[in-house]
Amino acid sequence: MAIITRLLKGHDMDQGNGEWVAANKKLLGKTLLEVGSVIVKGQEGICLRNYISNAVEKYVGIDVRAGNGVDVVGDASNMPFVDNSFDSVVCLDMLEHCKYPHEIFKESFRVTVPGGYLFLATVFDFPVHYHDNDYFRFTHNGLRLMAEDAGYEVIECPRDTELTKPGIVKIIARKPE
Repeated sequence: MAIITRLLKGHDMDQGNGEWVAANKKLLGKTLLEVGSVIVKGQEGICLRNYISNAVEKYVGIDVRAGNGVDVVGDASNMPFVDNSFDSVVCLDMLEHCKYPHEIFKESFRVTVPGGYLFLATVFDFPVHYHDNDYFRFTHNGLRLMAEDAGYEVIECPRDTELTKPGIVKIIARKPE
């Protein structure tokens, strides 16, 4: 029963993050990069593309592994895109799986156009999953620090963002013009 409850809460978290980005779609611009875009089996109905693909002209998904929802296979800490390629970068529910999360912020900043936005949501309090590559949990202060270190201006990073089980933290940051 506990495992089923955890999976359902994870499903709710993914849906909530998609709805959060959709609620801010006026900030997305014309081109969007989704970092960590593979659509996990059983979550096809709640993938981010379902919420916002019609809100942008160009939607590119990058993930370290090929699969449904992946347009480019590549490492998020060294993305194969030129500088200033995307109006927005969205990274949901994957930062805990990155060995070097600071690099994800730096690379996202590099590929975001001046005046563009980063939307990132990750876990604060969530069970360990995918045991071989689940490395971190984050606080709002940690997200703010990594975003500012990368060069972003933090627009939104509330202290108590849905700190219920599963607890997640979110940030919207803007690359200065």
